[in-house]
Amino acid sequence: MILFEKDEDCCGCSACEAICPKHNIKMIPNTDGGYYYPLYLGDENCINCNLCLEVCPLRKGNDMAKREKVYYAGTTKDRKLWEESTSGGAFSEICRLYQDENPVIFGARWDDDFNVVMDYVEGVENMAPFRRSKYVAANPNMVFKHVKAFLNGNRTVIFSGTPCQIAGLKCFLKRDYEKLITIDFACHGQGAPHVFKAWIKHLENKYKLNLIKISFREKKYIIDHVNSNCTGYVFADGKKVLVNRDYYHHAFVYGFHMRKSCADCKFSSHNDSDITLADFKSPQRRKLLSHSRTGSDIVCNTPKGIEIGKQLVISMNVHAADYRQEILYNPKLVRSVFGNKDRDSFMQNFYSGVPIDALIKKYAKITPIQWIDYNMPTFVNNVLVFLMRVCDFVKRKLKK
Repeated sequence: MILFEKDEDCCGCSACEAICPKHNIKMIPNTDGGYYYPLYLGDENCINCNLCLEVCPLRKGNDMAKREKVYYAGTTKDRKLWEESTSGGAFSEICRLYQDENPVIFGARWDDDFNVVMDYVEGVENMAPFRRSKYVAANPNMVFKHVKAFLNGNRTVIFSGTPCQIAGLKCFLKRDYEKLITIDFACHGQGAPHVFKAWIKHLENKYKLNLIKISFREKKYIIDHVNSNCTGYVFADGKKVLVNRDYYHHAFVYGFHMRKSCADCKFSSHNDSDITLADFKSPQRRKLLSHSRTGSDIVCNTPKGIEIGKQLVISMNVHAADYRQEILYNPKLVRSVFGNKDRDSFMQNFYSGVPIDALIKKYAKITPIQWIDYNMPTFVNNVLVFLMRVCDFVKRKLKK
């Protein structure tokens, strides 16, 4: 059985593994980044039902682009929740709408070894591990079967994942469930787990400490502006390092270690989800939000999603958004990211043993303008903190 011809023909959704009645397919990391691909275990157990081929979302089309969509933008009213979220806290607020139903929430979390795995929790109060972006491909972890089991048990299920994961889940389930809410996001692709683990090892060697926490897109205050491009690393002794667009993130953004299917994503403009979330980037942000807040784009793709949007208008600080501006300033809402022509060369050098920091510096060179853009906010913040401390010192002296 040939499940796919080329790496580009598989998005790693795991629908084929979940649907196989003989458990004859297993998702395993590949040798070109560590992304998960299905492994056919042999003809001995195969009954030639072809369910694995029929369920593949890349082999199917959909009509989502023809449906009415409603655009909102805004942020949570809960300041603490906003600080713990990547953008405006919309994902958590959607989950809160179903709090009384004790929903089962699926999403991506870090495990103890900083692998990203798909998992689930019961109850909104336990959903914190699924917040924040994780720019690393996730282990599918057979969650589709758990989703179906909970739905068949009449539980409310909220599933958050990439657009291709949502498409794979819908193909696997084969029908709509009233109690299933699906949420995806404007996806920038899947980062390579092997590259990320090498980056973690580099940081631990550099600081001679074990890493205990990672926060991509951590919010950092600079006067009345928030820089949300920082990556926060916390080490075993409590030391915290906040890096403005670090090298791993930079290489990810420019596609040097992106899954091959992501460069021509079939789902970025044909979302199967009820809700698509993204960063609120258009100039409308300055009118609708305070300068100190980042916000969420909330795209309602289905009738169910539109009803959710109406409830968010009440529970959040949310306003109708101009979809033309949102698409202009966040094109990932309607198209896939572009592939990088040096991607294969980067990965070949990575596996040949070139140190990860030297490799990223070589390929993902940061221009002087980019360096200023990335580091000036941090520099300004440090200067302001220093001046504030000087002022406090002078005030204390004058009081004496």
